[in-house]
Amino acid sequence: MHQIPLTRRDLIVFEHRLRDAMARVLPFKAYSLYFPRAASGPEPLWLPQERKLLVPLMHQGQQLGVFVARGVPARTARALSPVLPGVAGLCLENLQLYKASLTDPVTGLATRQHLLDAIAREVDCIRDCFSTASEGKCDLAAGHRASMGAIAVRLGSLREVARDHGYVFADRLIAAL
Repeated sequence: MHQIPLTRRDLIVFEHRLRDAMARVLPFKAYSLYFPRAASGPEPLWLPQERKLLVPLMHQGQQLGVFVARGVPARTARALSPVLPGVAGLCLENLQLYKASLTDPVTGLATRQHLLDAIAREVDCIRDCFSTASEGKCDLAAGHRASMGAIAVRLGSLREVARDHGYVFADRLIAAL
């Protein structure tokens, strides 16, 4: 089975999940993600003057970014520093598993359930914006209208392509489309 990779973009997309996972172990008042050009070491860096703890986000030997926790108590930073690389690694493994649950491994597209959930959220948002009871609660920016469209593509001859050229070729064809 082919593994869905975790990327820097995924850290941004799933930032709230990463924040929540880190907050279960590390108390902080604020946080940010930092994406350095050059990789730093795998060990956390404590900046006592700023009360910042920089935790490198290492996944499969590659640094994806740095979790910057602000307002960390000094005692906590010193006590947790030895275990934070492992904690950050587990957080990233969980993010990768979550991403894999939302992504079709063959095409790299969203799974059917994830797509249906996203459509339901968008329809609810549009419905809320059109209702008169939600005045002032619409998430759309001023001057924008709510609309949605969907395109369905049916590949009728895919079965013949798979039979004639093999399933691996058919899978690659779907992924390329």
